[in-house]
Amino acid sequence: MLTELPAVPVLMEFTDYLKKHRVSIEHFAIMTKLYLPALQRTMHFNRLYVFDSRLYYKATQYSPSFKLGKKAVPVTLHEHIQTNYGGDLVDFANKHGDNPIFVETSVSLAALWVAREVLLPCRVPSAYPIVSIQSHIESAFSDNATEFGRRYKKPQQQVHRWKSKNAAWCLGNVYLRRTEFNPELHIGKTPRQAVLFHDYLYGGLFLSEDEWFDVIKNNTGKTRSRLLKRMFKEKYIRYSNQIDRYINYPGTMWVDGDIYKKQTDFTPFSSISTDA
Repeated sequence: MLTELPAVPVLMEFTDYLKKHRVSIEHFAIMTKLYLPALQRTMHFNRLYVFDSRLYYKATQYSPSFKLGKKAVPVTLHEHIQTNYGGDLVDFANKHGDNPIFVETSVSLAALWVAREVLLPCRVPSAYPIVSIQSHIESAFSDNATEFGRRYKKPQQQVHRWKSKNAAWCLGNVYLRRTEFNPELHIGKTPRQAVLFHDYLYGGLFLSEDEWFDVIKNNTGKTRSRLLKRMFKEKYIRYSNQIDRYINYPGTMWVDGDIYKKQTDFTPFSSISTDA
């Protein structure tokens, strides 16, 4: 398996990139720290492009046709506007019959300009590797639970309780499973992908693609958020106030069908970079 992703100095269609470099979508997701189910759904709804190991989608329709040459080298939209419009965002927007607010937002998001179109970065939730606390102690503390407890100022009894409950280790903290939606789930040595429960819920990743399309087509903003929360409750949660606790508690994760709650603050989640 590749230990790192091939660098591409030109813009390529994502599917072409995977085929040319024999990279699976699963490996790409792991290496770029993107949540695989969300990436797969994004691919279904958008034609994706890759540049410097980052994913983009075409956000405009300025040209009758959009064709990438074999050596399509993009520039940032900011650079294009600076060079060709003297930095005047409104002038650029008027030229292309677009909304200046959209152009300003695209520049702030580090949009690309290529083949007379604007490409925006894809918003795919970040994923974080999660393993059992037992495997973490084995690899990081030579299987010495006492040393682990000493390092984090926890009594040996507490560490053994975590181990007996198949507690997980993610982003420098201990996690415990709080639901049993997936009875076959067991956290072990092989890392699984954890995604913030907030991102999983409000990204509609518990819905089928058809259900998700209906939600985003017919609802926006707070209405969409309320609908998604209600739909998740109807599908999973027996008591309505549970979901609010899971959402509001910082760092709550979704792992292969179940909710994991952070038990420690060894590494505050706010101090961890969540860039993919």
